[in-house]
Amino acid sequence: MNVHVIRDSGFSVEKYEQVMQILQATTGLISFIRTKDSLDCGALTASAGGPLGESMSVNKKGKLTTRRERFLGHSFGYFYNQCEAYRERWAIPSKDFVILLTPESNSLQHLAAFQDDALNVFIKTSEWGEYLDCSAVYPITFTVMTQVLHKLYCKTMHIRRKLHDKAEGCIGDYCTNKEEVIFKFRTADICMKCIKGMIAAGVSQEYLLQAFPLFEQMRYEMLFKQKHQFVLGHRRIHISRSLGRSQGITVSFPDINKHVKLNPKRATLYLFFLIHPKGVVLSDLYKFDYPEKLTYLYSNLYSRTAKKKQAYAGDEEIDNAFENKRMLNVSNVINSFIFKDEKKKGPFTELTNIRKEFKKQLVNTEAIEYYIETLPNAKRSAKGIRVDRDLVTYDDEVKDYILGKYFPKGKSST
Repeated sequence: MNVHVIRDSGFSVEKYEQVMQILQATTGLISFIRTKDSLDCGALTASAGGPLGESMSVNKKGKLTTRRERFLGHSFGYFYNQCEAYRERWAIPSKDFVILLTPESNSLQHLAAFQDDALNVFIKTSEWGEYLDCSAVYPITFTVMTQVLHKLYCKTMHIRRKLHDKAEGCIGDYCTNKEEVIFKFRTADICMKCIKGMIAAGVSQEYLLQAFPLFEQMRYEMLFKQKHQFVLGHRRIHISRSLGRSQGITVSFPDINKHVKLNPKRATLYLFFLIHPKGVVLSDLYKFDYPEKLTYLYSNLYSRTAKKKQAYAGDEEIDNAFENKRMLNVSNVINSFIFKDEKKKGPFTELTNIRKEFKKQLVNTEAIEYYIETLPNAKRSAKGIRVDRDLVTYDDEVKDYILGKYFPKGKSST
């Protein structure tokens, strides 16, 4: 499905590009297409006390009515006509969405609305600062995706208004009281009632799977990122070699006396992503020097115990047999991280287990800073660890023996 996101000339090119960068980074069946030109919706805006214009209101039966009065904002039809004009100019098929991003006011002061009998949508790009203390880019991006789902699910604005009478923290919240917008964005979620309703209405599950990670990313950007910066901040972490049978590494939080232990397989992935602060696309793990790095890290983490080394000391044949077996295991593990065919799950299982270990020690909103997850605004949904690398220290064994030649330059060991 194609969604053409077009820009009113009153909406800055910079913010528009940021919106499109995020949308086009999502993976799925919805393709977001950039505008071929910009519209000038504001050029026809009447000044206060100027000519009569068309205003819209909702009657007791929930239907929109129009009346003539002094200009308070454009009618919905005005924006839909802009979308239709764009369709005609660029021969956009009726099955494609056209979404207009405009700072211009509408007569009902809605933040967004869609046309009942066509796939046309407008989203207001101004005034978001009244509800959220963040860049308007994030709520606008969030609203682009929600409007597509709303139109596919509800078909008409009359049905759309009836999804939730009370705000429940779901994208289906109508938010008659604009303060409820904050609640909706704080959760950025879809309730099970709406999920089931969408599927029953024929909305592809693939669309929902594409929307969920975007919603999570926007929720983080709109709310929690600022909280971390000004309230929580990233915590210091220290990486040490685990002692005893577990081997692997221990990720410690000195300020709160919390510890996360990772076995050699999980430790390999964790250290790999720590030394790639810009993130890595999982499907690229077979490229560049990534296999070499993974092999190096796991080989250093997965070693025979001192007891076994001592038992066969001096027997070169047995010693070599053990070493060959060890390196075969190393090779098998590294191969399991790489997508070689559709049956391979790659590193997903281990990434899930790492996430669980951090969530056991930290609340969800804080844990996300430290486990391996999709990075905000990352190209091609690259995975990484968000923590500030200046707050990461390593003990000498991790620095010299495990990371070795891949130890980040300029880092201290304590």
